[in-house]
Amino acid sequence: SFLPVEKRGRSSQTFTTHELNALNARLQDAAHDCMVLTEKVLEQLVASIAAHLPLILRVADNVAMLDMLLAFSEV
Repeated sequence: SFLPVEKRGRSSQTFTTHELNALNARLQDAAHDCMVLTEKVLEQLVASIAAHLPLILRVADNVAMLDMLLAFSEV
């Protein structure tokens, strides 16, 4: 059986069922769980990158030096 949820304007109403309400609640829980897991993964990724940041910066400096030396060799 349908349950009236809300009226929209003068001529329309929205209806739902207990089953659709339960499915919607499960969907909202799954979306929340997905957001929580995504946040955890991103936090771990940032922590991992931060742990290797000195090495990453040293590699970037070396690449810049090689680029400069290559530019001088072409003159």
